[in-house]
Amino acid sequence: GQRRAQRTQAVENRKRIEQRINVDVGKAYRKLEQYRMLMDVAKEALAFQRENMRLSADRLKAGVITNARHDESVAAVRKAESDELQAQLGYRLAQAELEHVLGSSGD
Repeated sequence: GQRRAQRTQAVENRKRIEQRINVDVGKAYRKLEQYRMLMDVAKEALAFQRENMRLSADRLKAGVITNARHDESVAAVRKAESDELQAQLGYRLAQAELEHVLGSSGD
């Protein structure tokens, strides 16, 4: 009677915990993948902005654009560098979160 009810309750609790862990792992993995994609996009954007800055420097030397216009391209590179670092940080945090969830699943 009571023993059986306790066992049934324990089995149900375990199922709920396993389901919660599966949900948490899935969320953490999707977050990691999202940041991986963001890192790829940020890397491409940085490469684009660096090339744009190089071309801007050439135009500046040729006298086709002003220093202010070139400074805009330099600022765009700095912004792209910052975006790339943010994406890398987000990825590392998501990685740590996934490791935490996976580590806690064995507890």
